[in-house]
Amino acid sequence: RQMCIRDRFGGADEGAYDVVIWMSRNEGSGWSAPKPVADGVDAARRIQYPCWNPVLFKQSNGTLLLFYKVGPNPSKWWGMLRKSKDDGLTWEKPIRLPEGYVGPVKNKPIELANGTLLCGSSLEDAGWRVQMERYVQNRNCRKRQPLHSPLDYAAIHPTLLAYPDGSIQALCRAKSGRLTECWSSDSGKKWTRMMRTQLPNPNAGVDGTVLSDGRALLVYNHTRSGRSPLNVSVSTNGKKWEAALVLENQPGEYSYPAVFYFIEWKFHVIYTHNRTNIKHVVIDPAKLAGVEQFAQGLDVAVAHVRSARAENPEQPVLMPGEPERQIMAQRTADGIPLDDESWRALVGAAVSVGLPASRVEELAGTQG
Repeated sequence: RQMCIRDRFGGADEGAYDVVIWMSRNEGSGWSAPKPVADGVDAARRIQYPCWNPVLFKQSNGTLLLFYKVGPNPSKWWGMLRKSKDDGLTWEKPIRLPEGYVGPVKNKPIELANGTLLCGSSLEDAGWRVQMERYVQNRNCRKRQPLHSPLDYAAIHPTLLAYPDGSIQALCRAKSGRLTECWSSDSGKKWTRMMRTQLPNPNAGVDGTVLSDGRALLVYNHTRSGRSPLNVSVSTNGKKWEAALVLENQPGEYSYPAVFYFIEWKFHVIYTHNRTNIKHVVIDPAKLAGVEQFAQGLDVAVAHVRSARAENPEQPVLMPGEPERQIMAQRTADGIPLDDESWRALVGAAVSVGLPASRVEELAGTQG
């Protein structure tokens, strides 16, 4: 059975006490009305805290996991976990994660071959910093020291991309104006030093996935300010990214994408639309053209234009920019022609600052 489940947090305002986790289902006939699935009620203390950043993940054994955060703000929140054995119809009692663990902070984890979940997490209590958490059979929790100092980079919300060669890339939201990255070649046990990438980032969340053909796909805001546009880029190695699609380019805020890839081998993108709605887009990755495919299409278009009958047979049909390039080549070879009046003005200007006219002519190659 094919089915989509999506979660979100919502209430009067971000950080308000009534913000809870909502869930909708789509079994082929449209999305159901959202229903609350988790809240921050502390019955013993008679207080309700806001909920934050839910992450849904279905394990290979069929268990559906809901990670989320509860607390007054991101610097003081704590991690929570709920499990479902029936695709979210019913849920087990919430579990509070151990101190210092928050689970996957925004983006989905990676399930390793041994069933361990590798979670990209981050902390905001003493500066922004990224950490990796491992959940072994949903019981034993392990984590390593943050991947960087907040004095080097203020980075959070890593998205994990697992490539066919076994390497894992962590791309992180950052305040530096660009996404940052770390790499691991041992299933996330050790990581390279955090570095800036060439991808711009306006301090906004991103998400991505690796497709069955080995290409990585990333959804992000390709700008250093604001949260429009919202873009899709693809890469074969995580280093060189090619623009593939623009999801949104109108004024507004289009942010916090979640990307998953499994139903009919299409990838699904869910993101915040102007902070008032949630938008769901389904894209066929086979139709995303990279640079090579674009160049091939461009060659076809150019050939079609050139095949048109020229008005003057002695002057072939030129593409935009070709007349300018021809003139530039001619002037590079022969120099720029000047009329007599312009030449006299140029020589006069040189003489006025102490350069003899004969020297000007010598430099210009006009001395006979």
